[in-house]
Parts: sequence; structure tokens; C-alpha cells
Amino acid sequence: MLKKLFIFFLLITTAFSKVYWFGYYETELDYISLPDKQLYTNYHKLRLDMDVSPSNNIRIAGNVIYKHFEGETEYDFMNFLPEYYHTLRYSDGEPIVKIPSFEYNLQDTLFIDNIFLELHHQYFDLIIGKQQLPTGSGYAWNPTDIFNTKDIFDPTYENRGVNAFQLKIPLGVRYNLTGIIEPAENVDEFKQYYEIKAWLGNFDIALSYSRSQYDPTSVNDLLAQYTDVPMNRASLVLNPAVTREIAGFDAEGELLGLGVRTEIAANRIDFNNDALHYEYIVGADYTFRNSLYIMTEYYHNDFGVPAQKTELINYLNYFNYEIKSLNQNYILGMVRYPITDLIDVSLSSIANLDDESMTINPKIVYRIYQDVELTLFGNYFYGNDQRDEFGYQEAMVRLRLRAYF
Repeated sequence: MLKKLFIFFLLITTAFSKVYWFGYYETELDYISLPDKQLYTNYHKLRLDMDVSPSNNIRIAGNVIYKHFEGETEYDFMNFLPEYYHTLRYSDGEPIVKIPSFEYNLQDTLFIDNIFLELHHQYFDLIIGKQQLPTGSGYAWNPTDIFNTKDIFDPTYENRGVNAFQLKIPLGVRYNLTGIIEPAENVDEFKQYYEIKAWLGNFDIALSYSRSQYDPTSVNDLLAQYTDVPMNRASLVLNPAVTREIAGFDAEGELLGLGVRTEIAANRIDFNNDALHYEYIVGADYTFRNSLYIMTEYYHNDFGVPAQKTELINYLNYFNYEIKSLNQNYILGMVRYPITDLIDVSLSSIANLDDESMTINPKIVYRIYQDVELTLFGNYFYGNDQRDEFGYQEAMVRLRLRAYF
């Protein structure tokens, strides 16, 4: 199927005389230090983009990505967790069984990341196909986003394309209505997102509603794999399918020279449940006259668990992107300064306010040539190495080289 899509992608582009080709080559080396193990992973990535407009009202664009991994490609999830979380427990803390391993692999991939048709009409814009769907105003966290998952240590890295239909309708000069549908195997599983956005003074303000469905990883799933313990305790009975509705609000703008933003999501799980779960961010940033930039963002998530109640299943829910954070309260701070026109340095920190663990993240970006960029990241972890989210891992260093063409 992939080969057929790729051939179709090339045929479409060669049908037009003015096709704009561009892209980049990227290589990345990661070093991860754990208490009793060091890991190395390296990948090479080639992204080839095309963009063509056969008329003023039609645009066809897309990109193909090839990614090749070297070094450590087979991981055991348990190696990244303290010994306490290697045991599956009932909700009252009683041990059930020790999970020996939870493996995942990094495999070479060739895939079409984005490919879409954009139609411009006097009264609407329609985008069909795999496309970027950023929503919300948060930097590290986006409570209203149902399409993407961010790496909080590298939140500006590109997202994967989403296969969807997107319709934008302008309502005058200051307002815009957007509807997005991501199809699935049946209608009940369709992801739906609707937004009305307004530009008022120095602020962009949006109201949204979304509906999605997913199957959370449960204790029962692990018990079925690792033990024959009878599953007759009420603490193990979890709904295998979850329908989530979100009423969202986000605003971003400038107030007295200070950049401010907020994003709020009121979640309702299943239609017969009136209890609401809230996620929200509050952030601010400021740029001084000497180009020094400072930024902070606070995030709260009702779906996170209190630090003292964190268990293995909560980590699996988090790493399977079923929840946006492990615990409930986080804060990010960042300082960035351009030393020269070619070199930017920054220092950021993410703190888990519930278990009081944190990371320190220095970063240097060096633009070697006009189209070549070298980035050095560092992640240093602090906290209790027996229970805290950021306490067990020791450090991570990432070197990334990207050349555009």
C-alpha cells in the first residue's frame, strides 16, 4: 500500500510543470544514562517535500520520510523505571505480580507523513488528506489537542500528519469557523473537532468542542499477559472503551508588552457521566531589548494521579498517550539568548510539583551555514530515584544535525 501511495504521489507531482521540491536531512545521536546501564541510539532521517499550485484555488502538498536507526534499537520499558514500578498492584497497594519486561523496538520506516489537497473557495477552505492539525496555544502542553502528542523535552519538534477532512469558513474579518473530522473504522470512533476563533484587539481567542474515543490500557490487560490471577476484584474492573468530550477555550496575546496565554479543557468521560475533569495551562513570556527571552508555563491535569498513588499502570497510560501527564501539576521555565547571529543558547526546566522532581535542560543551537543547523540538548534529572517521575533517569544528551535543501 505504501509503495502504491508513493508512486501515486510522484505521478501527481510530475503532472505539473512547476513543482517546488525541498526538504532536509537529519541525523541524531542520543546518549541515555541510567543507574546501571548506558544506552546509545542514532538515526538518519530524510524528508522530501513537494508543493504545487496548478491554479490560484488549488494546492497539492506532501512529504515522504525515510528513517534508519542504528545503535540500541530494542528497549525494555522497565529499564527506565525504579524497581518499585516493576510490580503490578491492586488499587489498595497489594502486589499481584512482577512484570518481567515490556519491550518495544525502533524500526526503519518509509512513510508518507503528509499528503493533502487544499481547495480555496470564496466562502470556505477545504483540506483533504494527511495534514498538520495544531490546536491550542500552550507551548509544552495543549489540553484541547486531540490529534497530537508532544515531547515535553522537545515540544517544537514537528508532529506527524493526521488523515482528516478540515473545513474553514471565514465569518467576516474577525471570526473563523473550523471543523475537523478524522475518520475511523466506524462512525462512533470518528474524532471530531469544531472551533470558532476570533481576533479581538491584541488577542486571539478560540472556543472549541471535540469528541474522541480510545481504549485505555488497563490492569486487566497486563494480568491477561503475565498471570492467571482471577480478575474478580472491583478495583480491576475498568471500562475498555472511553468516549471523551472536551469543551475548550484558549487565548493568546499581548498585555502591556507581556505575552500571555491560557488554554482550558473541560473533559467529560462517557455521555452518562456529568463529572468534569479539567486540564489547563497558564503561561507568559517577555523579550527584553537585548533579545533576552524568558518564558514560563504552568500545567494542571485532573487525569494525572497524586504522586503517592502513582503505579505502573499510570506510567503505561502516560507512555501510550492516553493521558498528557503522569501526575497533576507541572511548571516549565525557560531563558533563551542569542549570543551571536549564529548561536542561540537556552536553559529550561520542567518541575513536577507533586513529587518535587525536576529536569534541567541546557540547549545550544549553532547555525553552521545558512542551511545547516547543529543542536546540542542536555537533560539532567533530579528527584527521589525510588518513586519520582524524574528521579530515576540520570541524564540524556542529544546531538542533532540538520541540513536543509
